[in-house]
Amino acid sequence: MIFSAMSKEPKKLFTHQDLMPLITGDENGIISETTVRSHIRNIRHKLREVDKKSKIIKTHRGMGYSFITS
Repeated sequence: MIFSAMSKEPKKLFTHQDLMPLITGDENGIISETTVRSHIRNIRHKLREVDKKSKIIKTHRGMGYSFITS
């Protein structure tokens, strides 16, 4: 769900709070920021299996993540 949502809105900044409901499937779903980072790390790992130079998800330190298009 995270990758799908981010790819539909390239360059939008997604905060941890934006991504939490996508992970839990619940609008009020609250999980730790560590869990969000873990999901992002797993997505990046899967993307690198396809393209070792993949840098599709950008981290905006202290703010969140964005999907980068070529």
